[in-house]
Amino acid sequence: AQLRDAVSVVDEEKLPQVDAGKTRQNIQQSTTRQVQATTVDIDFNTAPDRSPQAEHIVAAGGARLNVHTIYTKTPPEDTTVQADQLFATLVDGETLSSLRGTGHTSLVTVNPNGITQSSKGDNLLLTFAPSPSAKPEEKGSKAKPDASAPQPAAQLQSAVQLGNVTLVQQGAANPGGPPPPVTTATAQRAAYDAATQVVQLSGSPRLEETSGELSANLIEVSRSSGNADATGGVKATYHQTNGQSMAFTASGPVHVVADHAHLEHATDLTIFYGKAGEQARLWQGSDSVAAPVLELSRPHSTLSAHGPGGDAAAVHAVFTGSPAVSQPSAVNAAITPARSNQSSRAPSVVRLQSRTLFYSESDHKAVFAGAVVAQTSTGLLHANFMDVYFAPAAGAQAPGKPPRATILDT
Repeated sequence: AQLRDAVSVVDEEKLPQVDAGKTRQNIQQSTTRQVQATTVDIDFNTAPDRSPQAEHIVAAGGARLNVHTIYTKTPPEDTTVQADQLFATLVDGETLSSLRGTGHTSLVTVNPNGITQSSKGDNLLLTFAPSPSAKPEEKGSKAKPDASAPQPAAQLQSAVQLGNVTLVQQGAANPGGPPPPVTTATAQRAAYDAATQVVQLSGSPRLEETSGELSANLIEVSRSSGNADATGGVKATYHQTNGQSMAFTASGPVHVVADHAHLEHATDLTIFYGKAGEQARLWQGSDSVAAPVLELSRPHSTLSAHGPGGDAAAVHAVFTGSPAVSQPSAVNAAITPARSNQSSRAPSVVRLQSRTLFYSESDHKAVFAGAVVAQTSTGLLHANFMDVYFAPAAGAQAPGKPPRATILDT
């Protein structure tokens, strides 16, 4: 069958009505499918009863498929697939088995929660599995399936998009509130598995948000929770946005390199991990912190660094202070850089080692704990705990706090 010129085919499938008050399941009530294209060709095969049944559908010229599903307990869900050409394979003449798109493909889903997820790429392949309620009854079951009763439509099983892939996720809009946050991901290949709700990005994958970006060899994102795992050659950069910042003695973006990382979407916490012989490292300007584990919370502007147990120092930090001059020969003076209007020496450098580190931007303070060693060009100090205070801004000093990069033995 050949259909030409502004083709539009609409199929509505209504399922047996279910009383929403008598079931906890969110059951489909109806599904509407619409195919639009310049040309549509349908290939038929012969069914067992000798009747013709559709086997393949080819839509070309601005091909578009929209699936609108209404549920008993939640708002509807919309899925739209577009491409230069769409090729669909059917089972039993009516159940969608696979859908292949070529040329300028896009997939947009608006779920019942109002979250919009879209992707674009060169090629797209969707595979579908029959609904569990549409499967034959198991042996020994007393219930007899009603062949005449309509069954729920086939469910998406997997999706693979190839070539210059761009994925965008936007939260549900709040009336009168700020625009929902947008997360953008790019890769050469994106694979989605419906059973695990995980999207796997490969081929130079990269996540981008307003506050920064992250890249790795492989990135996996959970569509249900929003959490993400990055593996291999992790690199991240964070910018100062919406009052959220992380600054030691320097200014500008914060950079992190690690072997792998885990991103918690609900708390906006990112945990970076090193590997054997190579620690995760965070730096800003000439200041840096290295440890087996770095936990960065952007909403709270805090950094936690730690490693395995034992007496070995896991955390290594380097901070730069203002130009220093010689101090009186006292322990505190030997490790406390001071300012002088009469000297133009190079900035002082403070090197620290410890088992753990916790830094809070709101307090402008870093707390080192466990076998702490602080070293400057003029002295060395060992302690169990040590606080390091930082000036809140260039040339500024917090009220009641020591000058920038001052070390206090607690």
